[in-house]
Amino acid sequence: MDSSRKVFCEKIEDCHAKFRGFIIKPLAVTFSRFEEIMMIDADTTFFVSPAKLWEADKYNKTGNFLMHDRISHEIYFMAERVPGKPDVSVEQNYFATFDVTPFRSLATLERPKATVENRTPVTLHFEPSDFLLSSHSFNLRAGHQVDSSLVLWNKKRQPRATAILASFIALNDIPAPPSYGDKEFFFYASELAETQYSFSDHAIGGVGTKLIDGGPKNSTLCGDMAQVFPIHQDGVPDDDVPLFYFNSDRILWFRPKTEPVYYMKARPWAFYPGPFGERKQECPFGITVGQLSAEEERHLAGRQHIYEVVDAWHRVGKEKPANLDEQNVAIDGVLRKVVAEMQGASPADVAPSPPQESKQSDQLERTTQMMERQLVYTLSQITQRTTTKRGIVMPLYEPIARLGLSLILELRAMGITLPIEVPHCTDLKPETVELIRSKKELGEIRAYDVCELAASAKSVTNASRPVFCDDIDGCRAKFRSFMIKPLAVSYSQFEEILMLDADTTFFVNPTVLFDSDKFKTTGNLLMHDRISHDWWFMAERASKKPDISVEQKYFASFNVTPFRPLPTLERPKATVENKTPVKLSFEPSDFLLSSHSFNLRSGHQVDSSLVMWNKKRHPRATAILASFVAQNDIASPPSYGDKELFFYASELAETQYSFSDHAIGAVGTKVEDGGPKNSTLCGDMAQVFPIHQDGVPDDDVPLFYLNSDRILHFKPDVEPVYYMKARPWAHYPGAFGQRPQECPFDITVGRFEESHIKHLAERRKLWEQVKAW
Repeated sequence: MDSSRKVFCEKIEDCHAKFRGFIIKPLAVTFSRFEEIMMIDADTTFFVSPAKLWEADKYNKTGNFLMHDRISHEIYFMAERVPGKPDVSVEQNYFATFDVTPFRSLATLERPKATVENRTPVTLHFEPSDFLLSSHSFNLRAGHQVDSSLVLWNKKRQPRATAILASFIALNDIPAPPSYGDKEFFFYASELAETQYSFSDHAIGGVGTKLIDGGPKNSTLCGDMAQVFPIHQDGVPDDDVPLFYFNSDRILWFRPKTEPVYYMKARPWAFYPGPFGERKQECPFGITVGQLSAEEERHLAGRQHIYEVVDAWHRVGKEKPANLDEQNVAIDGVLRKVVAEMQGASPADVAPSPPQESKQSDQLERTTQMMERQLVYTLSQITQRTTTKRGIVMPLYEPIARLGLSLILELRAMGITLPIEVPHCTDLKPETVELIRSKKELGEIRAYDVCELAASAKSVTNASRPVFCDDIDGCRAKFRSFMIKPLAVSYSQFEEILMLDADTTFFVNPTVLFDSDKFKTTGNLLMHDRISHDWWFMAERASKKPDISVEQKYFASFNVTPFRPLPTLERPKATVENKTPVKLSFEPSDFLLSSHSFNLRSGHQVDSSLVMWNKKRHPRATAILASFVAQNDIASPPSYGDKELFFYASELAETQYSFSDHAIGAVGTKVEDGGPKNSTLCGDMAQVFPIHQDGVPDDDVPLFYLNSDRILHFKPDVEPVYYMKARPWAHYPGAFGQRPQECPFDITVGRFEESHIKHLAERRKLWEQVKAW
């Protein structure tokens, strides 16, 4: 909203000072390209694959998973007391004073109301969880709560918690929570997001060589942190829960063959052994201890050998770079042997990687390079930053601002309360922006300069590389046009977008389309444009190729490979034959192969006066859409302005998408009435309702909206106004030839009814009201 305002630090040196520490971890989650994250500390070694947790019921239900820390330091860190309040901890005070209100507009996984009593002296202004009210730290039994050596976090399922997590390290009014480093940030964020979250069923353990063996549940072990497998299984005793991982740089120095290594057996997380008192927190007491098995010893030795291999890579690269490839072949052979031994295989069975694997690795490297060249990572990150489930986007500039505001009043009069974004390119006057912000009649609305955001965007892999334009002047030159619309979609905070042109007027509430099967199935919905200009625009012929259009050539030459790592709604394989002379290197849709434009029957395909687009369901298509206006090697598709960019993006994403069941229509006063399916109407664009209903004849499909600045000038009570009745989109009436494209022919015409006349009169009144403002 303010491109001059810094988010995390004023300059790079400040970021270095701030994030060269544990606090880099919440920053890493914030900027991660992954939806589902498993964040792991470098000084861990796993005896059980952590990937098993992806399938755990806890994670699948809540979208995150945390590990417990030691029950110690009950007067330090989170348990430190507030000055002058010896019965209130800094953790309790933080939870009691945090204002969750600004974050409540973000989606969360609503959790059940707490059943546990809050026995602390603080009052909480959010809905706490049973876990918080039962936790050792909140109840002053420990100064720690979370061990962040392993964190599972689903950003898409936890948008509110992720935003709160990022807010802890942002330049705002929110202080960082009381925590030893980053550890508890993930817990605070989850709790304050009023979301569901989960912890290990078991307490943190220990690993070491210094054992005081007092027998089961009576021993003490001094050492480093270890975790047993975090999922309790019915019928499995605590002593049989497998060792999960160690978290310590001593994993490189343990020598269990010469000095036994012990670890703490599982016990329930809720168990409170009593205060540590004068004991060291590194020495859990009242525990049951186990010794590493032969298999665990072999794994630990393997991990140490792998470190030696990595160290050898480093030394060779630094000290003997001349014959690097030859030396790495020998080192890689050692690595394969070590991995085989860790897996229990015979070293004799180890063979060099086959050529096919090498080819796959090379292909992966090429794809990664292409993704960076085309800014795929960056565009995906920009386009997937959303905060609100659903809303309306209406780009405006000064000459059409009042027309757009009258449309907003029209939508509000229909009972539409959705939030509205008004992106502009510094081409709205400050007084117009202030008007938009101040008029309550407009409802929830945000006007913002999308060009300022675009001008400041930089590649996530190269901070010196601009994404959309070199500077603000370049952005203004580029986006003060139709092209602001794909940019507006890219930067919209809405997951589900209804984008409208200002010069439209609706006879049917457009938001009902959110509940249509088409939108719910495919995640987008587009409207058809005129079947005309079969030699121009998309249908213009490629140079020296009279049988190939620029659209066909574009589809045939586009390389979809860099975008394929991004998710898409996979569509069925086409059943329609490709009758064009071009060969496509992606999986085309039946719609493309049947479309009027691709088959040279029209130079237009999409009317973008109304576009419905779900960014979350279409990460690949949205990134491709943004790539068309980015500074990369991707040429903008052949199109009259922005119109067809949404179609190209959807088709090239190999995703599902949908169009209106009906062809575009027309509205005007100049009619040649030849009767049903034999008339001609000259005028502007109109659309009938886009969803065909069984049993409803074409002539009874309601008029949906008009798209023309003449909506303010039609006077149907003085001069009759006509519109084209519905006909199927696939119908081809024949070439326009010398006819004007504004005059569809062989159509059935209807005359405006009283409800249409009254609606237009009301819209003019709304425009007069805005004009008076």
